[in-house]
Amino acid sequence: GRQLEALNVSVLYVDLETPEQFRRDITAIGQLFGNPRRAEALNRFYTENLGEVQSMSREIDDAQKPDTLLLYYGVRSATASFNVPPRQWLQTRLVQWAGGRPVWLEAAAGSGWQQVSFEQIAAWNPDVVLLVSYHTPVDEVKRTLLSDPKWLELEAVKRGNLLAFPADYLSWDQPDPRWILGLNWLAGKLHPGSIPSAEIEKKVVEFYSFVYGLSAERIEELILPMIQGDYP
Repeated sequence: GRQLEALNVSVLYVDLETPEQFRRDITAIGQLFGNPRRAEALNRFYTENLGEVQSMSREIDDAQKPDTLLLYYGVRSATASFNVPPRQWLQTRLVQWAGGRPVWLEAAAGSGWQQVSFEQIAAWNPDVVLLVSYHTPVDEVKRTLLSDPKWLELEAVKRGNLLAFPADYLSWDQPDPRWILGLNWLAGKLHPGSIPSAEIEKKVVEFYSFVYGLSAERIEELILPMIQGDYP
């Protein structure tokens, strides 16, 4: 941005890391392109969808909220690593809004992904483990972990709650327009029956239709076959 500004080119900076910033940035982009009504409609779409999930989770007693661990799987110098997000990042807030208790908050005081050992994961021994992967297909990561005897000892794995976060072109946990899909999916997984699978599938079609303007035929052709992870 600084190089462009040095050439007297105006720059709009966007953050998108939290819903508040997301709505602010959509408003700014709407102003930039001379379409504030579209920006308002998009913000209303996200606000209403977020509000529905939050209303559901507020009705859940804290004792019924599962201990939940979200892990980003990465590879550093050919070595696999597991990382947790900072407490202020969207991934943490998705777990909280969906009715889970993030077990990693004390280990997430930094400003970026924090690597954790398997020993720490085993010490937390959460009810649910959520896997996200941005480079290796998340289904492949899950298969690898399920072939590892030490992972099979975790409570979440014994309960069938090692869950691969859905992704299509991008993962649904990121500060990308898809985060609202990730939130609805996660709420349905943490509290089965709260958002039925059929409703999640309906929301995917509604999302790509409203946000990206795709027809039902194009969604079925281009999007649905791409979805990986434990969907729906």
